[in-house]
Amino acid sequence: MYHTVGLVLKRGSREALLAFETVHRAWPKLRYLVDTQGYHVPKELPVGVERVESEEFLKQTDLVLVFGG
Repeated sequence: MYHTVGLVLKRGSREALLAFETVHRAWPKLRYLVDTQGYHVPKELPVGVERVESEEFLKQTDLVLVFGG
């Protein structure tokens, strides 16, 4: 089972946020992370998402989901 999910969310994409919200509702107990670096990093994070440094993002994620990117 996955415990920590890394996210790549297309900046400014409402569809990407809606897709993430669907995943978050289905699996609310998982930990969700975004990287602090890169063009894909949203300025505002959805509820339930943590921002971490690149090295930690790579170490901690069990699965990476890409939405709209």
